[in-house]
Amino acid sequence: MLSITLKNVFGRLGNPAILLSVIWILLLGNYVVGPIDFRDSLAIAVVIGVAGGTAVVALGQAAGIRAVARLDVPAPSDRALATTVAVASGIGVAGTAMIVIDRFALSGVDAGLYAQILRCAPQLVGTADFARSPLIYLGYLMFSFSYVGLMLFWLRGERISGPAAWLAQTAVLSPLAYSLVYAGRMPMLLLI
Repeated sequence: MLSITLKNVFGRLGNPAILLSVIWILLLGNYVVGPIDFRDSLAIAVVIGVAGGTAVVALGQAAGIRAVARLDVPAPSDRALATTVAVASGIGVAGTAMIVIDRFALSGVDAGLYAQILRCAPQLVGTADFARSPLIYLGYLMFSFSYVGLMLFWLRGERISGPAAWLAQTAVLSPLAYSLVYAGRMPMLLLI
């Protein structure tokens, strides 16, 4: 009886909207009743923002399920999947390379000094004037594609091989490089 109940509970957590709701409820609950006493109380705007974001995910998932059920679309072929993974990963890695090139070669920022400013005096970061090229903004647009390639590879890795698999595994370096360029100011939990 217990195994059937646990199977139902964990099976339902496979639903992204339910999983997101459970995670946010646990995080916000831990904030309210957790062992750390925060000076500021939880603002209603935060709760509304979390609820709104979770509702958007749930509505998007419901609309996607309904649209896919009506279209009766077959699963993509292995070649189409590998091509999608390779293109998304390649775009993401190229975007990260553009950010790194602009950051260290074109803008003239001293990485050590920038890291010290971020850690010791973060209020000064906005006051520094660094020359930026269009390359960094293009890199910002392209960087997130590395997550798409990486997630597709994690979900369907057994169907992907060759250069597409190599590019997808290389895409894991994009968030790491981004974090290092900005002195660790990035949620590394996105890699897990």
